[in-house]
Amino acid sequence: MPSTRILLANRLKLTTAALCVLVLSLATPLLLHQSRAYALAENGVRSLDRFRATLLAMESVSAERGPANGALGADALNAPSLRLPLINARAESDRRLAVLRSLVTSQACPGCTVERASVDAVQTQLAAARKQVDSLISQPLEQREHDAVLSAVNQMIAVIPSFGPLANASSASVVRGDPNALNCVLVARLTAQLREQAGLLGSTFTAALTAHRRLSETELFAQERAKGRIDELRSLIAARVEHTPVGTAIYQRLTSVYYDNGLNYMARVRAMALHPEGANLTAAELAAEYVPTMRPIVQFRDYVLDLADTEVKGHRNDALVLLVASGIGTAAVLYFLLIASVYFRRRFVQPFIEAADIIMAIADGKLETPVPHGEYRLEIRSLFHAILVLKENSIEKMRLEHERNILLRELETVADTDFLTRLLNRRAFERKATATLGRRGGTQAKQVLIMFDADRFKQINDTLGHAAGDLALQTIGRLCSEIWRQPDIVARLGGEEFAVLTRVDDAFEAIAAANELRRRLASTALELDGVRFTVTLSFGISLASQTGRETLDALLLRADKLLYSAKLGGRNCIVSDIESSTSH
Repeated sequence: MPSTRILLANRLKLTTAALCVLVLSLATPLLLHQSRAYALAENGVRSLDRFRATLLAMESVSAERGPANGALGADALNAPSLRLPLINARAESDRRLAVLRSLVTSQACPGCTVERASVDAVQTQLAAARKQVDSLISQPLEQREHDAVLSAVNQMIAVIPSFGPLANASSASVVRGDPNALNCVLVARLTAQLREQAGLLGSTFTAALTAHRRLSETELFAQERAKGRIDELRSLIAARVEHTPVGTAIYQRLTSVYYDNGLNYMARVRAMALHPEGANLTAAELAAEYVPTMRPIVQFRDYVLDLADTEVKGHRNDALVLLVASGIGTAAVLYFLLIASVYFRRRFVQPFIEAADIIMAIADGKLETPVPHGEYRLEIRSLFHAILVLKENSIEKMRLEHERNILLRELETVADTDFLTRLLNRRAFERKATATLGRRGGTQAKQVLIMFDADRFKQINDTLGHAAGDLALQTIGRLCSEIWRQPDIVARLGGEEFAVLTRVDDAFEAIAAANELRRRLASTALELDGVRFTVTLSFGISLASQTGRETLDALLLRADKLLYSAKLGGRNCIVSDIESSTSH
């Protein structure tokens, strides 16, 4: 009998051990999933700190251009007071860059290789740009050459794109940690770009104000490009604000102070700078009036970042609660199995052994042996509850991963697509067109840039309303999508202006495609609220150089001049340089 007792006890121990292993095997994926979710959420919090530090450092470097432009446009050598704002601005930029470097080089960010390289690139470019600015400031005002001043301004502007990899890497990590923070992160990124474009718009006046001359065509084109990008960012931010719990007052302050006051002031300065003698204004005076109107942009960006911070930290705390709850739940299940094993041994195994002893005693003739009796039960519901928890958490994991992938695809699409026409936006066009032009050397195919815009578009908006203008733009976008296909690059540059970079074997094919669009649109009767109207287009078509050395900006400038000629020639027509280019 003792061997029977030992055998039953060992089997009970093996059964209990097997059940414990089963619970651990079921709970381990849950614990690992919750652990990974918490790690991602914690990394999202740290990534948001790096994202914020990146935007703040980018803002400081961008803001440094204001006092730098003021010093370049005045006799700062004999007026030390003009140097003080520049010194303070540089100190602030260095401080914020130091904070950013400490975040990307800390032990909390062991994989920040791209971020560290980007910080090094920014600091190297910034040092070179400052050196050039200091060299010019040390010269008397009358000895500063126009090209040198323009080069110094452009070199300061060129520092900002180096922040791109930093912002991209940190924002992607934030979204991976908390997909719900995507909208706030995107609005903050767009607002930071708005701040940069606003500063860039002011910098385009520096060279002309320094030389006391009229704005050049290149500067006017740069201003139009910056203004178009500002309008585009304004639309993107407004669309995203609808899905973000943004305070009405702070957004309205951005609208009234910058969009209304700031841009109106720049429009007045531009009108003055179109006079032959230029504007009676210094770069420092321009900065003193214009820069304060950009502060609501920064305030709005910081407000949205605070919203993202609240969301990301809340998500991190929720993930921690789930992780701790999963661990406690697993421990509770194991404890329950041990208690159940003891209970089962006492209520079932022990009575069974006693019953076997009694049977053997009766078989031995010991009829006086007493027979105990009682009720015994076994409860195992908690095990099935643990399995259900695991299944529900696995389903939740798949759902979250699916939503994250959808949100990431939406981020890529929104970043590159014009929301009204569904064509590429200006930024995506410049990126793809630049890459395409860089690959064209050594091929027989020709690259042709087609620029066009709607004739008398402002009259349509003023007469029929903006809804009619939107209908016209949407129709143009639809016809463009029907006429041009991959790998042609079709984009809305801003307002009513469009561009197409197409690869053709015969350059006149591009003219034929443009003519098809012009004829189809002119013959399409648009109708809104019972009012029918038509829209015509003017085109400027330029053939890219086969040498591969021509930049996209140069090609755009040529096409823009041809488009201007088409406007002067009566509109609803095409002006190109293809015949003159192919004759060489």
